[in-house]
Amino acid sequence: MLLAMFAGFGLVSIGLILNLVFGDSGPSAVFVVLWLAALAWNAYWFLWRVAVKLPVADGVVEWETVLRRGSFPVSAITSIGPVFGMTRIRHTTGRSLLVLRQPGLDGFLEELPGSARVG
Repeated sequence: MLLAMFAGFGLVSIGLILNLVFGDSGPSAVFVVLWLAALAWNAYWFLWRVAVKLPVADGVVEWETVLRRGSFPVSAITSIGPVFGMTRIRHTTGRSLLVLRQPGLDGFLEELPGSARVG
């Protein structure tokens, strides 16, 4: 769903750029630049950094974003807490993981051993 949404925004971006270069009316260059910057910012966060799947199996958190995946041991979690309406999971093996509030997140948090549920 997210990938389809960003594909649509990408098509709109192409149309905006073509209209800016070849058209005689339409949005200003400032609007087009701001649109492209907002698209790039949101694509980075929602396609690359925000996890959409977060299963725990055999003491390992296996996470997936739309464009990448990885894993880390539950024992590597240093803190779990809210940030900008999301949940941030900090761990010692890399960059913190961001997770949107979604059904099943509470179940994931309950699966963690008590020592991993740091506030």
